[in-house]
Amino acid sequence: MATKKATTSKYLDLISKTSKDVEQELIDLSVEQAQNTLEQGTLSVKSELLKEQGLVKQAEINVGNAERDLNAAKASQPFNVQAILNARVQVLKAKQTVETATSSLKQVQDAYDYLVSLKTELF
Repeated sequence: MATKKATTSKYLDLISKTSKDVEQELIDLSVEQAQNTLEQGTLSVKSELLKEQGLVKQAEINVGNAERDLNAAKASQPFNVQAILNARVQVLKAKQTVETATSSLKQVQDAYDYLVSLKTELF
């Protein structure tokens, strides 16, 4: 008999909710969904940020390698001006790649920082 009373009580609670209660639950669910969506977006941007950081590190390593190759070309026997110029071009390209990767990293970092501050602002 207690089970029937408990079931009846739950059903009574369900059908006696006011429209205001239902609206508030919907609003709460919408807020929770927005919060989850923002968290997913933030994590996605953080993943992109880590990728960009890796690209910058790799580009910096490539600069070091290109500079090492330039120094090797300068010290080569027989002395080869074209090899030195080619190696210098590779150093300049590698440095440009670092600048490009750093710029891209800054954009992603700015987006991530904005999303973190947005989360604080909204939630």
